[in-house]
Amino acid sequence: MRSHEEYMFIPDLYEGWIGNGYVATIICEASTAEVLQAFGADNTEHVTAEGITDLLPAEADLDAAGKLDGLDTQLIAVMDLGDNKALLVQQNSQYVGATESYLQPLFAGRDIVSHSSLGSGERFVWWSDGKVVADFDPYHYDSEERGAPKSVIEAARAIGGIGIEGPPPHNDGYPSVAGSFALADHLTQSHVSPDVLSRGIFAVAVVRTGPALPVEPPHTFESESSWGAVVDRYQKSSRLSRYGRAIETRGDRVADIRFWYRPYRSYRMADRDGVRHIVNRRGDYWSRVDGVLQKGAPPIGLEVHPDTLVEVQKNWDVEFSTLIADNTEGTAVEVGGRAAWEFELPPGWQGFPSAVAFDAESGIALRRNMPYISIEFSEIVVGVDLSDDLFNGD
Repeated sequence: MRSHEEYMFIPDLYEGWIGNGYVATIICEASTAEVLQAFGADNTEHVTAEGITDLLPAEADLDAAGKLDGLDTQLIAVMDLGDNKALLVQQNSQYVGATESYLQPLFAGRDIVSHSSLGSGERFVWWSDGKVVADFDPYHYDSEERGAPKSVIEAARAIGGIGIEGPPPHNDGYPSVAGSFALADHLTQSHVSPDVLSRGIFAVAVVRTGPALPVEPPHTFESESSWGAVVDRYQKSSRLSRYGRAIETRGDRVADIRFWYRPYRSYRMADRDGVRHIVNRRGDYWSRVDGVLQKGAPPIGLEVHPDTLVEVQKNWDVEFSTLIADNTEGTAVEVGGRAAWEFELPPGWQGFPSAVAFDAESGIALRRNMPYISIEFSEIVVGVDLSDDLFNGD
């Protein structure tokens, strides 16, 4: 039996997660896939989080993919703990992972232990085959409620941290949270180790809690080479990974790098001397300094960055699709061996007009020409899986 002190690393390292309202639920005899299915979760984006601190970037990815809908959706993050057990976590006072009506499809034949700290206070609940075995406030157990059998209370007292004899001191961190993790460990024989919360791979998916959004009919266009059709494909292409060469030309000066990009923020760039710069989805970055990658070093002297084309719409401070009329026809061109449609676009915030060519098949931007500079992609490969290792400079 692990004591609450062995779990004090959680409030120490993840105070923001705990303090802003957390849920941690262990489901026995269940896989990640079974949990996601039981919650009716939408995981079509296949977003993952490496540890608790990765939940915010994962949420940003799902928001960018248009999967979030205010208070009518919540995120759940689920991982396999081993021994056919799953851990479900939530953040920011989202609650479905601790709610009986959402867990009910998983009840039959299973033990489920959930603890949380939400707006209504802390709660610890143990269901076995759909029946409540224990349900109490771990911060201050009320013996008159008889919310737990004697065996659970004795275990909680031995573990410590839980307010069996009265609430713990306010200035003593979150011992009741650590105690809840330790008690859940004891009841399910599931150790939530430091590695689980810092490096465990969670599947992050969306659970709809409100009415479903009306299904939008697909956009139709009279011409696939019109601005309306091309910009529609471009906007959908934001979810596509890609790699190849990025070539920037300024007069007689040419900069050429190889790059790898994975939505929505991960980049790897290399020149003839090796890896030049890496950014991962959390915003961690590495740059080469004196021949060695250094974490946190700014990319001083980096001459070309592929985001100039990956997010070409950011060169304008108005809605990209409104730059020209929908029925404007593109000019057929070839960029880096790929068929493309090119459009003359008005000046952006930099003050210069430009011609932008979009891949006819995938919709990604392939080239942007301005009076003083041109950048284009070559040898481009679109829509392939790129491993996490590519975006880690350690």
